[in-house]
Amino acid sequence: AGSADGQSFQLPRYHVLELQPEDGSEGGRKVAIGGFTLGGSGTVYERNYYEPEAFLGAAGSIVPTLTAAQELVQELKEKEPEVCCLVPLTHQDMPEDVALAGSGLVPVVIGGHDHEVMQTVVGDHGCTVIKGGMDAEHAVIVDLEWHGDDTAPVVTVELKNVDDYEPDDLLQKYVEKHLAPVRELEVSVIYELPPGSAPLSSERVRFAPSSVATLLCDAVRSIFHTDAALLNAGGFKGFTTYSEVMTFSDMKKEVAYPTEMVILPLPATILQEMVAASRALWTTSPDEENNGAYQVDSGLVVAEDGTLASIAGSPVEEEKIYRVAISSYNVERDPVLPQFFEEHPEARVAGDSGRGLLELLVEYFCGRMWRRLLESGSGQGEDLAHDSEAQRRALYGLFLLFDKDMDGDIEAGELQEALTARLGGRLSSSLVAKNMIQMVDVDEDGEVSVKELAQGLAKILQTDVFGSS
Repeated sequence: AGSADGQSFQLPRYHVLELQPEDGSEGGRKVAIGGFTLGGSGTVYERNYYEPEAFLGAAGSIVPTLTAAQELVQELKEKEPEVCCLVPLTHQDMPEDVALAGSGLVPVVIGGHDHEVMQTVVGDHGCTVIKGGMDAEHAVIVDLEWHGDDTAPVVTVELKNVDDYEPDDLLQKYVEKHLAPVRELEVSVIYELPPGSAPLSSERVRFAPSSVATLLCDAVRSIFHTDAALLNAGGFKGFTTYSEVMTFSDMKKEVAYPTEMVILPLPATILQEMVAASRALWTTSPDEENNGAYQVDSGLVVAEDGTLASIAGSPVEEEKIYRVAISSYNVERDPVLPQFFEEHPEARVAGDSGRGLLELLVEYFCGRMWRRLLESGSGQGEDLAHDSEAQRRALYGLFLLFDKDMDGDIEAGELQEALTARLGGRLSSSLVAKNMIQMVDVDEDGEVSVKELAQGLAKILQTDVFGSS
């Protein structure tokens, strides 16, 4: 059940599908299709995955998959006696799918949620669990075949690569029409790796420290002016290696969930305990996904024994209270923090007092673009971070370059031309230019005056965006 635009609606509990015999005759077997999601108390992990307000407040009513499957099988026996079996479509972690497969309730489990292709056979009755992976790269074909009066079907599973098949023309046109805004995101480069640098990767972000996560933690720390920044490994969704650039689309894929970042005052002992506890599985179960692990910024160095070797790039000071950027989600869920808040209630911050993670990242990377433009117009060896006269010369030089029509304001189109001229076409998308304008556009008229540009760049120069390469 749910509601949309104030209107309540009830979704069906299951769908009965009548199969057609191979000879085309009538009277084929019937199977029921049911959808099951993770959550509810009593799951394999003994926790509810969702915030209480999720699903319009209905998260608390989620029934664990195993219990729900038992209830539905019994309901089908009573209401749909001609149904031969239940085929579950699930959205849950592999251990819960394995538990369902081992229950003897279903002949096959067709799963989602996990991003990798997974397949295993469970139990004496040989129930297959199959997951096709993310991004619709594979199609899962499941055949149920009954022989004579057999009550249980023989199950065969086949995985097909979607790219091996020609797309349907009509469907392809429909998809391209609706993906037009996404295509702009895909070509709008927001970060260009320095020449000769190693690729950045988030492929194993839930198993070990990730260079993509470190970059994004550095971005948050820079904009927030904190001593450290923590991001939850489970919040990353890109699972990609980037050898040259990252686009807006890449960034949105990496941080797919809406995330509110706040600043907590924490002593080094608590910060160390939080990081060590979150990463414990990386040592004890290195092959197991650890969604709860903290990824950290480059200044927060974790030694092999789990202790903190440095914070903000400096030796740890036991008596110092550090400013730590962390998501409001983790403020409520971190197992180390309840006791700390009980002893230090003044340290707790309101969950809505922070800023969105994606917003912070866009500000950081657009700030880097402004920095590169300033540097492109300055003399060799000039210290733009600290020399106000050099800043002034670079600023006015840029403004003259930007303001093609000499009307005293810079528009997005003019900035895009300047990006092309100074930084190359790869970094000069209209989307990037609009975000850069928005970053320094004080009166929000869509244009930037020389005064607004000076004020905006002064703010950028205060962050270590300017001091970093």
